Amino acid sequence: MKKSNNQNMMMIGIVAVVAIVALLGLYFMRDKIGAGLFSFRPTVADLCVVNDSSDTISSAFMRSGKMMSQVINPGEKATGGKGLIRIFVAKKNGNYEIQYPYPRPAGKPAEITLTQVLKAAHTPELGQEMYMEKGKIDDIRVDYEEVRDLE
Repeated sequence: MKKSNNQNMMMIGIVAVVAIVALLGLYFMRDKIGAGLFSFRPTVADLCVVNDSSDTISSAFMRSGKMMSQVINPGEKATGGKGLIRIFVAKKNGNYEIQYPYPRPAGKPAEITLTQVLKAAHTPELGQEMYMEKGKIDDIRVDYEEVRDLE
């Protein structure tokens, strides 16, 4: 009888360890699985820029004081800027800086397309070494900056 009691205790210990590991795994994966039952924190609306072009682009943004970057293939979304995202398009010599209120206010777009970003920056300003264009999409500010070679 003592042997089966030890086996029961061992089984309970194994089940407890598996449950703890599973819960820790869900806790650390909460950003990947979204705001669901295991999210432990409220979701905050951030802006998504959809790459509706046929080109691969990249984005850069700050997270926890570190510069982060991501490659966005056609059809994918750039997000995570919490108020500021820089988009780099290979066919351009500069970058698009997108500034927006974070978290997104109710009733304001939370998703825009790359085409909208490219069309928004349409007011040119020429400097000696810098070419800039500025524009807006609703409450989203779009600046295009390109460093010019003066040679």
